[in-house]
Amino acid sequence: MIKKRDCWKSLMFLVVLLVFVQSISFASAINIEVEKATISDVVIAEVNKPAVFDFKIKNLGPTDNFEIYSLVGIYFSPRGTFEVLGAETKNVRVEVYPDERVRSKEGIFNFVYNIKGSTGIFEDRISVSIVKIRNLFGLSADNIIIDSDSATIYIENRENVSISDAGILLSSVFFSYNANLSFSPLEKKSFSIKIDREKTKSITAGTYKLLADISIGGVTEKAESSIKYVEKTEFTTKTEKSGWIITTERITKTNEGNVPAIADIKIQRDTFSSIFTTFNVAPERVERQGLIVTYSWAAEVLPAGKLEIAAKTNYLYPIVLVILIVAVIFIIKSYLTGDVIVRKDSSFVKTKSGEFALKIRLNVRARRAVERLTVIDRLPPVVKLYDKYGVAPEKVDEKNRKILWNVNSMSAGEQKMFSYIIYSKIGMVGMFALPLASVVYDRNGKVKEANSNSAYISVSEKKE
Repeated sequence: MIKKRDCWKSLMFLVVLLVFVQSISFASAINIEVEKATISDVVIAEVNKPAVFDFKIKNLGPTDNFEIYSLVGIYFSPRGTFEVLGAETKNVRVEVYPDERVRSKEGIFNFVYNIKGSTGIFEDRISVSIVKIRNLFGLSADNIIIDSDSATIYIENRENVSISDAGILLSSVFFSYNANLSFSPLEKKSFSIKIDREKTKSITAGTYKLLADISIGGVTEKAESSIKYVEKTEFTTKTEKSGWIITTERITKTNEGNVPAIADIKIQRDTFSSIFTTFNVAPERVERQGLIVTYSWAAEVLPAGKLEIAAKTNYLYPIVLVILIVAVIFIIKSYLTGDVIVRKDSSFVKTKSGEFALKIRLNVRARRAVERLTVIDRLPPVVKLYDKYGVAPEKVDEKNRKILWNVNSMSAGEQKMFSYIIYSKIGMVGMFALPLASVVYDRNGKVKEANSNSAYISVSEKKE
């Protein structure tokens, strides 16, 4: 006899299965378009305030009532349903409330939401940024010089969220300060705080902590930065290098002190690279010692000012010159000594599914009569070979990724064309290089070989 519990389990399974099948067919019938505009996609982890978006919902079907919801710990406002007429586009201000579990993990939270109507369910994704109070603000301060009466402090709202009535308590060895502040998204506030000069008399130059207690919505977190106390000239030097063929070296000296001072910068180049080097500011001195050239600059820099020198070396000119010389020599040598010339080129092939595909063509021309030719081409990595050819190859070596055609003989001036198609489901970006093709042949009883040109194709040139 079958137990009642088993019967109930079977019945519940059938009900769940029926609901699932109905929901699939139900979800496929909705006919709306949704555009989202971000008002504020940031949620403060410790405060239950929403991220805000503007939804533009276009009803492509009949008049219907819709409801926005999610099944992953996210609550939406407005709650319940709202009506959108047939062919109407309705703007809806949507507030997104993550629950405590979601807010407990800082970072970007990407989730699925649904818009349900009487004829189906629209599914889309949206993301919010969960930020803790301690990471919400940036805290910094200007350097304090020995005779300063006040300190300039900066508090920056780092996120795209409005903050009202934030309690800020600042403290350091120089001062203490308390205020209630409001911030617009990404707003940076600065304010001057009076320094206790009696305290600074016994403080030596150095870097000191700047502490902040930040209170929002009854939750208090701590933040920390530093204040630099200087009483003499001080420069900071920043060096940046970028580029490969065209290289740029940028040296910046910034006066972090409280008096004008002379900043000096030196840059060295060897004799060859100095020919192709230019500067944003002409050097004051140029000294040569052996193969090294030294360029020097010196200038008076005001407090907080900077001296910036950029040296750009363009190696493109000598590289192009060398390439042209080598190419000319190669072409002349190939023309004077080659019995067979192999020309390789490629073009994009349009596919139904939009996959990356190329048609490779090999043009083999005999300058002199040759025999027993073997045309060999190599497949690039990643790609696959399409099984249709202009002339079917004698052999496809999948292990070594080679394609081979055999030709008994070719007369002087005779040309033959071979072609095939390669494709890849992996997207390609930038310049795509094709391996060299080669032809092994017999000329007057001697086995010789000829190689094709180097072939490249830019994926950005692909036309849909």
